[in-house]
Amino acid sequence: MKISIVGTRGVPAKYGGFETFAEKLASRLCENNEVLVVGELSNKGEIKKVSTINLNFDKSSNPILYYHKSIAKSIEWGAQKIIVCGVGGIFSVIFFKNKAEFFINPDGLEFRRKKWSLFKRSVIFVLYILTSIFGKHIICDSKAIQKYFSNVFLRYKNTYVAEYGAVIPKIENEKIDNKKLNNKILTKGSFYLAVARLEPENNIKLIIEGYVLSNTKKPLLIIGNRNSTYFIKELSKYSNEMIIFIDGVYDQSLLSYYRLNCFSHIHGHSVGGTNPSLLEAMAHNSIILSHDNPFNRDTIGYNFDKLFFKDKKELAKSISWLEDKNNAKKILEIKNLMLERIKTKFNWEIITNKYLKILKK
Repeated sequence: MKISIVGTRGVPAKYGGFETFAEKLASRLCENNEVLVVGELSNKGEIKKVSTINLNFDKSSNPILYYHKSIAKSIEWGAQKIIVCGVGGIFSVIFFKNKAEFFINPDGLEFRRKKWSLFKRSVIFVLYILTSIFGKHIICDSKAIQKYFSNVFLRYKNTYVAEYGAVIPKIENEKIDNKKLNNKILTKGSFYLAVARLEPENNIKLIIEGYVLSNTKKPLLIIGNRNSTYFIKELSKYSNEMIIFIDGVYDQSLLSYYRLNCFSHIHGHSVGGTNPSLLEAMAHNSIILSHDNPFNRDTIGYNFDKLFFKDKKELAKSISWLEDKNNAKKILEIKNLMLERIKTKFNWEIITNKYLKILKK
């Protein structure tokens, strides 16, 4: 098969979940198929055995045109199957419907993201409706997203579930060795960690408020890009010796360094499906405190309520429970179950095989 992946910023992954997905999937699909990834101007790179084409502009400058040009280039390349990441390409999918077979991965519920204006959220919602009507094949990254399409958009046929994967790191014995940030010495197990884009729907403010309410003595390290938006300026006022912000870390070995050495991950994402940063936390054998929603519950697959929070009071109680030494045995049991779930369900080889089966249908 000749397979193209469009709608991401390109590979190698330098931005987010879709880019990681494209890189991991393409590098495995290419073993027995020809694979193309179309990316943007500013994200040029190569992956062994994978063809790449970079457009002469970036996705952010004109997303609709970006999808259209990406699909056009894929068809020109000879793609038989095109995986479209996001719903922004639905108009182009309709336009080129007879040129290739399309498989749309809608991602999470983008129209719920509070960072967008009401008008933009309404437009995105319409794109989801059009996708449910005109998308021949829809690949959801979680059962909860598939259920949403059936319950809300009344789409029942040709919807599939293929999640994302994660790689279990090989550097399990690495230690931070007294890394110093904001005058705080970070040793193994001495700090909480949140890795996320600093956007309202990722509940960073809620995480900070719950953390403060808990009165824990362990610092909170928040890793995420800081731009000049109002929301990030609002978060910045919380920065102090105990609440440490650092910009996005795209060096995977350094990110693993933090993930392997934290006491606990706090995961606040609330509008996605299977979130890559949650899978990464699970793969690093971490105990995770997670925002309570169907997407995160579906990913974690372990209904132990003390791991989930809906507000700052619940998070503060969860932190206190984690720090109670009497719960150490239960925490170890949960961590091992999360790691086993990565091995048996969220493994990239398993996910690739799911995609292959869907594409061959």
